[in-house]
Amino acid sequence: MKLDADSIMREVREGLQDRAAGASRSGAAALVRFDEGGRRAERSLELKESYVLAELLAFSDRTFVENAYLAILRRPADEHGLGTRLAQLRAGAISKVGVLGDLRWSAEGRSHGVHVDGLLVPFTLSKWRRRRLIGPVIGWLHGAFRLGSVQQRIDSVDANRTRQVDELDSILSAATSELHGRIARLESTLGDGERAKKRQHEFERSLDPLYVEFEKAFRGPIELIRERAMPYIDILKQAGVGGVQAPVLDLGCGGGDWLNLLSEHGMVGTGIDSNTTFLERCRSRGLKVIEGDVLEEIRKLPDSSFGAVTGMHIAEHLPFTVLIELLDECARILIPGGVIALETPNPENLQVAALYFYNDPTHRNPLPPQTLEWLVGARGFGDVEIKRWTIARELYAPEFVDADVPGAIAINFLLQQQRNAPDYAVIGRRA
Repeated sequence: MKLDADSIMREVREGLQDRAAGASRSGAAALVRFDEGGRRAERSLELKESYVLAELLAFSDRTFVENAYLAILRRPADEHGLGTRLAQLRAGAISKVGVLGDLRWSAEGRSHGVHVDGLLVPFTLSKWRRRRLIGPVIGWLHGAFRLGSVQQRIDSVDANRTRQVDELDSILSAATSELHGRIARLESTLGDGERAKKRQHEFERSLDPLYVEFEKAFRGPIELIRERAMPYIDILKQAGVGGVQAPVLDLGCGGGDWLNLLSEHGMVGTGIDSNTTFLERCRSRGLKVIEGDVLEEIRKLPDSSFGAVTGMHIAEHLPFTVLIELLDECARILIPGGVIALETPNPENLQVAALYFYNDPTHRNPLPPQTLEWLVGARGFGDVEIKRWTIARELYAPEFVDADVPGAIAINFLLQQQRNAPDYAVIGRRA
């Protein structure tokens, strides 16, 4: 997502602009202007031989002083002059008329002879008011006619407001620059992360054919796989699911051997897998499959749309939080009475727990049967049971020793751990 500092700050500045415009009591133009990037844009003043007083009074604070120097003295304000005039204005010690008159009738101003129509009378009054003796008299007369004090208050309020606007503008300009920098760094970091994620995804996809060959080497012949899957056909038939109105969803369907077996027994199934090589094989066999991450794709499916969800050796690949969310999604998409069946390697078998489980480098950790059974029940499934499978599975374990052999009890106990079912399934039903 593109982060735009300009649009963020523009709204702030538009509000500031409205308030700044309202601060002028003379109907002049807005006191502060901003460019499209949200930064302060100084208003330029056309240089000419004669001005109307209102043209120069339209500016305020720093912009006013800078333009006064340019218009009357024909040069930029020096640092000392700018600082002094600006401080006097902000303190209310001098009016804008006073600044213009001081510049116009200074020696340097006289030499340029720039005419400011309407300046002489108000400046003369302003100048005499600053005199020690006559100033109070003029001030009294102005007060009597309620002119001077009102104008002085207006000038003071105007100076104070424009000072605040100018200071706020400086703060916002600095904040805008800082925000631009931070957003640029953030976008760079996000961009690096997205590119790294894309490279990782492309690399993982390049390994799809490798994993297919890996499964061929370690799973055994197709006839053996089909024989191992037959008990699930009976489970689905007993539950009355697998038809068009209650189809089967297979998570991590691989090359589609289980989906094909379902079809042979008159059942309807759909598979989900992210391995493109497996999916190509499924499609070539006429099987219905969905490409993508299992959890992301199951989230898209409608409520109560499947009669069974099967997952043959997928649970051991998932992080704990993903497994929990997957169980919740399975409960959501199953019809009442629908079946969930999750098969995984059985760590009760010592050889599986210590060796065979780790043949697959994509496995995360073994799941004890009681653990998975409890998790399925805890996420809302009923009639949860464990099925320990030995059908079409070789148990490579020595025979038990005779009871009269010294230490026979301990030896046979260890041998039994190698005879336990190498796989198990947790079966549950949605209430």
